[in-house]
This record gives sequence, C-alpha cells and structure tokens, in this order.
Amino acid sequence: MKDIEIKGMVSAHCIIAVSIVMATIVPAVLLDDYSVYGTHLVWLYICTASVAAINIAIYTLLGVSPPAKKNTLSHKVTKVSKSCLYFMFSCLLFHGIVVLYGAPLLESASETFSFAVLLSTFTTLRCLCILGPNVQAWIRVFSRNGCCTLMSTGVLSLGCRETAVLQNSATAD
Repeated sequence: MKDIEIKGMVSAHCIIAVSIVMATIVPAVLLDDYSVYGTHLVWLYICTASVAAINIAIYTLLGVSPPAKKNTLSHKVTKVSKSCLYFMFSCLLFHGIVVLYGAPLLESASETFSFAVLLSTFTTLRCLCILGPNVQAWIRVFSRNGCCTLMSTGVLSLGCRETAVLQNSATAD
C-alpha cells in the first residue's frame, strides 16, 4: 500500500476512535443524571449515530470506494437503497447471533436489537462504505484468505448465492 493510503487509514481509525470516546463523554457533560449504566440505551443510540455519521463522512470525503460506472441519479438511489437493505439484513443477522449466544429475546428486545445495530455499525457499515452493495466484491474480499477448507468455501458460496437469488427476486418485483 502507498504511504498516503496508510496515513489516510490511520487518520480515519483515529477519528472513529475519538468519536467513540466523545460519544461516551459528551452526553455525560450535556445531560443531567446521565450514566452509561443507568441510561445505556441512550448511550447505544448516541454511539451508533456518531460512529455511523463519522464513517459515512470519512469514506465519502476520502473517496475510498471505487468510482461508479453510472453516475445517474437512479443508479445512486438504487445503490443507497441496496446498502440500506444489506445493513438491515446484517442487523437482523447480528440480532439472531446475539440471541443464540444468550441475550434475552423477549424481555429486553430493544436492548438486544440496539446492540445488534451497534455491531452492524462497527462491522458492516464500513464494508458497505468501501465495497458498496456488490456481492461479488464481498465474496472476493472475505473468502480469499478467510476460507481454509472446502466446507467453509461451500457454505460461504451457498449463502452468497441465496443472497444473490433474493437480490434478483427483489429487483424483479
């Protein structure tokens, strides 16, 4: 990688880390009777919103995503709507994973789903900003060195094929 790209990535990660720290400190200063333990949902929402806004702003300003082949408004709207759909799918996926690991499903569903949204913001949103809603790019990036066995490659390709089928059926409607 070029030195400029590495410096850009380091500065982006530092800005995101500062936004997380600020999401913890600023509400404590501005809101009365605020504590992370007592009002943890407010903290989750503030942290998620600040990290999402910083991620989108940084990757838009740095221009890390590959240039679009089409610059029409309908193509941009389609790309943003697909990204939102993938983000919501990742929120539901993380919600299922968190519930399978023992988080309460019915007693505190809002807390569990808010945590899933926070996890999706930290993981999926950054990939969506860089790779976009291109399923083939996601397969290429995450399966190059990640899949070590034939079984894991098959599971990944099966899941991506199902996503592509769902994507094609959604565009056909």
